[in-house]
Amino acid sequence: MLDGAAQRRHGPRGGGGPSQNRCGHQQAAPKDTPESNVSWITTQYAILIGFPHLGGNAQLDYLMGLASPGSPLIKFGEVVKPANPDKLAAALQQALESQDENRALAALSFARHSGTPLNDEARASIEAFIEHPRSAVRAIAFDIVAHTEDQELLRTFIASDWRMSRLDPRNESFERWYGSLAFIEAAHHGLTSTTNILDNVVPELFGYAGVRLGEDTQRDVAARVHAAVARALAIDIPLTPPLVTQRISNSSPPAFGFFDVIEPEEDKGGMEAFVKRMNETDEEFDARHRSYWESSVASINP
Repeated sequence: MLDGAAQRRHGPRGGGGPSQNRCGHQQAAPKDTPESNVSWITTQYAILIGFPHLGGNAQLDYLMGLASPGSPLIKFGEVVKPANPDKLAAALQQALESQDENRALAALSFARHSGTPLNDEARASIEAFIEHPRSAVRAIAFDIVAHTEDQELLRTFIASDWRMSRLDPRNESFERWYGSLAFIEAAHHGLTSTTNILDNVVPELFGYAGVRLGEDTQRDVAARVHAAVARALAIDIPLTPPLVTQRISNSSPPAFGFFDVIEPEEDKGGMEAFVKRMNETDEEFDARHRSYWESSVASINP
């Protein structure tokens, strides 16, 4: 299987859609060299191996001391621990002042997953990240906003005039997901209207929005699903796209739903094809899986 719809590291890449290496992680951006990609992978796995043996303060000291931490893997959130709130605030401020996207991703991921309380200085930095120029950074800031139930952060999010329709569903899927969650939470707290709120919610979260926001939203969900089914039945799809599955967590709010693009049976081709695939270069591997993913995306978003 190929996890294609969302990135296995938080950082963005240019062009096309997500691409993965054989470890199951997002490949470095095209401008990166093989050497820099190996350096990034080595650093991230060193963090995953070493961080469980450190306390939260020591983890932040390590991150803040790196020349550049690189964009963190998704599993980074599983190894971070609570730290001193002032130290977290300092890390967020350092990331904000550095204008280093990867440092921002690491600091925000730490804030989101470590369980460290947010003081006023940390909140101020997160408010600034809400309008960061890079989608991946905004996405994690929105993830924090959606989970803290902090009404000031939610108000700042609503005041930013965020709109899902402005985003590219192929390349900004994280932001669309966590922006949707932040919008749902703001509506739940009465900070924005629930009327037409589904215009700013990805369809995968319609069910969660209905549960969180009540009967009016549930009726809107039913009407939109009915219209979508009627439209789908009337569409003639001129190709057979790859099979796609999506994993939606049972957490509340739901974590990002990764897509799996299943490799077509006709491409497996027996032992000869298997040996050929095993001898692929990284570039050939990327090209083959990118073709699967792009054909699937094209069928979903023509």
